[in-house]
Amino acid sequence: MSKPEPKTTRDIEEIFEFLTLAEKLKTIKRDNLKSNGEFETDADHSWMLALMAILFEPKLKHKVDMARVMKLAVVHDLAEAETGDVSLHEQFSADGVKEAKDQAELEAMTKTCKLLPKKLGDEIYDLWREYEDRKTPEAKYVKALDKLEATFQSLMFEDIRYWERYGDGKIYYDIVLKDKKKLYYEHEESLVVFGEKLKEVTREKMLAAGLDLTEYDEDKNESSRIGAN
Repeated sequence: MSKPEPKTTRDIEEIFEFLTLAEKLKTIKRDNLKSNGEFETDADHSWMLALMAILFEPKLKHKVDMARVMKLAVVHDLAEAETGDVSLHEQFSADGVKEAKDQAELEAMTKTCKLLPKKLGDEIYDLWREYEDRKTPEAKYVKALDKLEATFQSLMFEDIRYWERYGDGKIYYDIVLKDKKKLYYEHEESLVVFGEKLKEVTREKMLAAGLDLTEYDEDKNESSRIGAN
């Protein structure tokens, strides 16, 4: 058996180092609970997002390249292996937190992708940048699912009042019931319908928890929306 070429050996070493860092996505906890009461990880989130991409693809009005969608789904949160996750409550509770998060993730991806052979590292970085810029149909689809999956997962734990461990929980109720994520998926009817299902379940869980829905019942104004991020 011939010995591997030196470059091949070097590439494998670099891929191993990259994967060692990427493995941390399995440990990075998000602010949503799973049905068993444990925190969701970034890897959990990315897997469910990819599954949703398969399920909704036949219903899309704007067709996408599913191979590219899967690549985007896998790498979209890769920076958080280095930076960790920042909860929604933290992002919107003080000025500058979101901007600092974005800058930290840019620096993390620049550093992380340099672990790989250049051509491969450039591809991973470009995929992440494509997702962040949200200009292609595939990136828009993955970003939409990113928002919907987060809400879906947040509803899997029985008692919705756990949202109140982050301040008073109002930001989370508002995001769902006032359609603050809708701008990401309003271009696809099937995703809008799914978003309405998530609102329905949120209301049911809030009522079951004895929470007051008056504010949302009386809100007749056009839904406000969180700006693109």
